[in-house]
Amino acid sequence: MLIRWRYYGFFGSNRLPLFFVGAVWMLLSALVVALVVNDVYRLQRLATEGLPTIGTVVKKTLRRADDRGTAPTSYEVEYIYATAGGRRLEGSDIVDPTTWDAIVEGAQIPVEYAASRPTIQRIGDRVKPPIGGELVIAAASILGSCGAALAIKALCMPWGAAARAARTHSNTVLHGSPESVLMVILTFLLRWVSPVTVGAVVTLFLAGIFLPKGLATVHRESLFRRAGETVSGTVLTKNIWHQQQGRVSSTQYEIGYRFITHDGISLQGSDDVNGELWRSIRERESIPILYLAGHPQQNRLLANDPGTMPRVFSMLGAAFLGIGALLTGYFLWGSRRRRRKR
Repeated sequence: MLIRWRYYGFFGSNRLPLFFVGAVWMLLSALVVALVVNDVYRLQRLATEGLPTIGTVVKKTLRRADDRGTAPTSYEVEYIYATAGGRRLEGSDIVDPTTWDAIVEGAQIPVEYAASRPTIQRIGDRVKPPIGGELVIAAASILGSCGAALAIKALCMPWGAAARAARTHSNTVLHGSPESVLMVILTFLLRWVSPVTVGAVVTLFLAGIFLPKGLATVHRESLFRRAGETVSGTVLTKNIWHQQQGRVSSTQYEIGYRFITHDGISLQGSDDVNGELWRSIRERESIPILYLAGHPQQNRLLANDPGTMPRVFSMLGAAFLGIGALLTGYFLWGSRRRRRKR
């Protein structure tokens, strides 16, 4: 029995959840630091020891998005610059589409490089210290330290109390053992979980997904029909994101564009599209944009008409909401009736 308790002492107590939470926190901390540390280090070097110079643009490259989704659109500028000591170096930088359009091959541009390591460079003037990135690293470090503390605490929790309980109650089911915990869970499930409660939770959850999305899209499309205006825009970027939740995977396609309203206002926008439309569009091509007069920040691709799907989503959400409300009312009425019988 003592051996049995020692086996369940980790998996049957709160040591396993404590260790699991600590491990997850450390993993998240490491991922965050790995994602931002390189950029923060580079900007920090430029902020503390950056020297300005003048570079000459050699080449502008538009790297189009891969239809397989392995790489998004990027705008790269290659240039030559000289350090204060006369050393000539080649550099490159990824810029936004507006900056890329303004730069001309053969023109001179401001470049900043690190004095102790001139290969660290960027286009532009002096940069400010990356306070935001440093705060992210500090927060991630604190999270990782807390996770390590929880994991160490879980591994070092004493066995004495469990051993004494095992010796005292060797012929009984121990308090906190898997049997007693299982009985508590089973009692809770038998009392509160039923097909009615499960159905109520599931339908209300689905209503919370379908109904707001459907109503918001229906309202936006009605505004577009009443006060929408169409102009020609330019495709700037194509992005793709792959999401994996368990065994379910999904892909999100996004098109970024720039357009000028009839009032002469230049704006940038983006729109989520389906995979077929995403693959048919190419960067730097002209594309019709629909925007809302008076509020041009609300815009989308003219070809990305949602059709009847928003109404279908709204009706499904309303149906799920009604079914969930009925099931919830039936559950509450049954609980009240059972209390009265007691």
